[in-house]
Amino acid sequence: MVADVHRILKRGGVFLYPRNVRKEGKVGKLRLMYEGNPMAKLMEQAGGAASDGEERIMTIAPTALHQRVGLVMGDPAEVEAVTVAYRAKIGGDVVGGGDQRGRGLGSRYLA
Repeated sequence: MVADVHRILKRGGVFLYPRNVRKEGKVGKLRLMYEGNPMAKLMEQAGGAASDGEERIMTIAPTALHQRVGLVMGDPAEVEAVTVAYRAKIGGDVVGGGDQRGRGLGSRYLA
């Protein structure tokens, strides 16, 4: 996962490990405290975004030490596009359009 985040920071793009909406109780594989929060913090500090498909990772209050979450992070426009598509798939409230294309974080991250 660290290598994936590094590639996204250098070249842009999006990292996806969404939760499985087909299975009740399966909220994801990555642990919030050990994988989700640290990588989300790095991504947001670099100008990106991190979400579980419904809300920002950094706003999720942990309820257990090994709480698991889905994770979508990378370029803000691409994360928003995935979030909109995800909400439409699960029947949530869709706001905005999902046809946006971002430049990637690479151009903003490297000076």
